[in-house]
Amino acid sequence: MPHKNCFFKDCRSDSRYADAVHMKGVFFVKFPLKDENKAHQWLLASKRSNMARETIGRFTCVCSKHFLDGKGPTDKYPDPIPVGASSAELDKYKRTIKRKEPVLRTEEPVKKPRIALSERYALQDHHYGLCTFVKPRQPTNVTMSNAINSTEEESTGAVLMVATTQTAFNTDNTHNSTDGDTPTSVGEDIMVEDLCRAAKVDASTQTDITLENLQRYSNSQLQDHDKLKRAMIVESVTTDDKSCHFYTGMTVAVLMMIFKFLEPKARNMRYWEGDARHTDESIKGTRRGPARKLSNLEEYIMTLVRLRRGFDVQFLSDIFGVSITRVSRLFSTWINLMYHDLKFLIRWAPKDQILKHLPKSFKNYKKTRAIIDCTELFVQKPSLPSSQRITWSSYKQHNTFKILVAIAPTGAFTFVSRLFTGSISDKKIVLESGFLDVVEPGDDIMADRGFLIRDLLALRGATLNIPPFSHGKQLSSKGTTKTRRIASVRIHVERAIGRLKNFKLLQSKIPLSLKSLMDPIVLVCAVITNLDKRLVT
Repeated sequence: MPHKNCFFKDCRSDSRYADAVHMKGVFFVKFPLKDENKAHQWLLASKRSNMARETIGRFTCVCSKHFLDGKGPTDKYPDPIPVGASSAELDKYKRTIKRKEPVLRTEEPVKKPRIALSERYALQDHHYGLCTFVKPRQPTNVTMSNAINSTEEESTGAVLMVATTQTAFNTDNTHNSTDGDTPTSVGEDIMVEDLCRAAKVDASTQTDITLENLQRYSNSQLQDHDKLKRAMIVESVTTDDKSCHFYTGMTVAVLMMIFKFLEPKARNMRYWEGDARHTDESIKGTRRGPARKLSNLEEYIMTLVRLRRGFDVQFLSDIFGVSITRVSRLFSTWINLMYHDLKFLIRWAPKDQILKHLPKSFKNYKKTRAIIDCTELFVQKPSLPSSQRITWSSYKQHNTFKILVAIAPTGAFTFVSRLFTGSISDKKIVLESGFLDVVEPGDDIMADRGFLIRDLLALRGATLNIPPFSHGKQLSSKGTTKTRRIASVRIHVERAIGRLKNFKLLQSKIPLSLKSLMDPIVLVCAVITNLDKRLVT
């Protein structure tokens, strides 16, 4: 039986490569030759304008990728989506819900009498005292204990507002009525009815704060606004694993494990105050300055939140209730502490451990020790022309910092270089980053075509595995197969770099004020990425 390949333009689906990653779950559907109109529509959707109707035979197929959701033809969507379809054309295929027919009205709408604006504004001057118009001759003596013990849900909001405005209405109210249960005019009756209805809606939609919510906070936190904000943000971060991962990139268990590991040194650490202030003499003696306003846990969480979410110091200053200068010093101090105490988690994996945990996708590359690649981070444009030149990246068309990373076959970072300027070549960054110092004889390093380092690795007794070059000619079938196999496993280093750049601080344009901290920042982000779930199984 002949092999099947997709007829659509620029589609690589082929039954000969059924084990490839892009062929997972893909099946083929034959052209509807018996239905001429349908076959013509499929031919138009393929965008193969150079093919005539007579060229379509009984073995011509379309892969399931070109149908909605990749499920092939269904009763609702029997035809494939045209190649390069615009968003408007896709909406035509995805539109499944039809607009309901309008319902005829059986009753005439009730028209309510309009209320004069002067009467509405008169209520605002009395601070929205809703129910004092109902019985002006019988003042209601409401106390806070009675209001709190009230069990009527719809009247809670009204009772509390009457308690705060009763005195004002007793002195200002000049309405006279013969019946204490009836307002003085029809306009007041309508106004009271509307506003009481609004009070019921407001009471039913407002957030209920119970005593249990307040018991979580101490008296000092409830009395100090800044302390309360800090307690609430810490609670939000440590509520569950999903919230914690959103703010810090770690689960709650890992977050607290790292904190307990760093806490003994954090108790006695000296805050960073700049290069000029940190001399040998200033380190001696007791710590000077004001007492700490934040606890160690709050400082630790603030540092991780800035790394993960990329918040600026002004926002963190408002959230944690400290000055902008204090936020910068805390961030610098904790980044350096985590860098020096956690960098051991980025280590060159032993060969026996790699073979023990080798993923199935590396069955053809069992000698692979590491996969390397470079990534670039946007940086603020320097003022000096010489600095602009050396940081300019011709690939990104921007001023960048460049780093070299290496991952194990499982996806964990095993090497992270220091930052280089964006104009450096891949070969030079391998030579100057110290990567060759960790390479051992017999290692097989997988990389992209741009890493022309075979001679450098040969001096270390290692080999280089890169896709073959075409040299201006079309690759042979063997070369094409090798390229696809390498690409299917080399993609994991791109996924690892994508995880690293999930930290928003690395996504945005890095200010030059953080230049001295970028090496520790990148390594700490890589450490937190390694503590996440396994990338390649």
